[in-house]
Amino acid sequence: MIQALLDATPADGVCVLPGGTIDVPQHTQFTVPRPMTVEGNGTVIRVVDGVGNLSTVPPTAHLFQASTLANGSRLEVRDLTIVGPDTTGWDPQLNNNRAAINYVLGSSHMSTVVLDNVTITGGYGYGLQRSGGGELRIHRSSLSGWVGGYAFFESHGKPGHLVCTDTTLDAPAVSKWDSIGAYITPSMRVTWNNVTGSDWNRYLCYLNGSMQAPVKHRLSSVEAHGCSLVQTGILSEATLVGCAEYGPVRNGGSYLMGPVRSTGCTWAGGVIGLRSNDNVHRCFFGDTITKASTWLAAGANTTGTVKLVECQVKGGVRTNPASTVAVTLQSCTIDDPGAGNYTLNLEGGSARLVDTPTPSRVRVVAPGVLH
Repeated sequence: MIQALLDATPADGVCVLPGGTIDVPQHTQFTVPRPMTVEGNGTVIRVVDGVGNLSTVPPTAHLFQASTLANGSRLEVRDLTIVGPDTTGWDPQLNNNRAAINYVLGSSHMSTVVLDNVTITGGYGYGLQRSGGGELRIHRSSLSGWVGGYAFFESHGKPGHLVCTDTTLDAPAVSKWDSIGAYITPSMRVTWNNVTGSDWNRYLCYLNGSMQAPVKHRLSSVEAHGCSLVQTGILSEATLVGCAEYGPVRNGGSYLMGPVRSTGCTWAGGVIGLRSNDNVHRCFFGDTITKASTWLAAGANTTGTVKLVECQVKGGVRTNPASTVAVTLQSCTIDDPGAGNYTLNLEGGSARLVDTPTPSRVRVVAPGVLH
């Protein structure tokens, strides 16, 4: 039925699904033959086994395959729910790259994909898998998957822009050992607003890949619960506004790889890592750090600056003996991190206090310096 409706839809037309719940056999694949809008009409597609129960096996095919669409195509999916296989008994080492919605085409940077009010649960590798650059817009949706909620890849040096708003990215009860909320090539321009996610084994927002570009990433009102908030790109400039990371986290914490400005954010999860051999520029304005132990750690040969301005600080900053990073705490309020923890643990580099009281728990070991 669904394939027949897709086949009958003209280019750039609207394919209206019938509504209600439709059970489809596990490993089913529907081909989207041309650019169109798939109007889900509230339809729930459930992937089932041979006796009608929810499937429990990894999929061997993408559910909706759109990778035959030419560069310049537009695909929109709205008002649709996809219930994928139950992952409860799966091996966390399992590799599964079959997506519920798949549009993977090299150098399709003039194409647009839109998800609006789409819910995807269960064990497809990603709820949505998109590659080739172009524009991706995700609104009012809830996406999950074995590897991640969605992926947006680009490997051809072509432009890409991602906008994700009012969306939830929650991991299934069991997910791949290195699962993430969203896997995004950091050469894409990225805007997230009002996005929440939980329980991934690594990051909610994972900006990673060989394609680097001096683009801007902006995350506003993004909350990570039980997972690290973000890994940022090496060359991209990331702005975080009103974001939060709540623990516990499974992979250590957020990894800030390029210039970052954080304003009004809450850090209550893991440790923020700064790359070794990197010249860092990290600014935190009005942030709240509630993690009691080490909160930010500079690696070996890390240089540059870290500034905390008008922050509420409980977690500590630690510098590697080979680091020369300069840390400034300006107009900050210091909470006692508790016995065995340090607000400043300077084994290298330096820290300067400006209109900030000297913390009661400070450790300074040469060549570290406290001004």
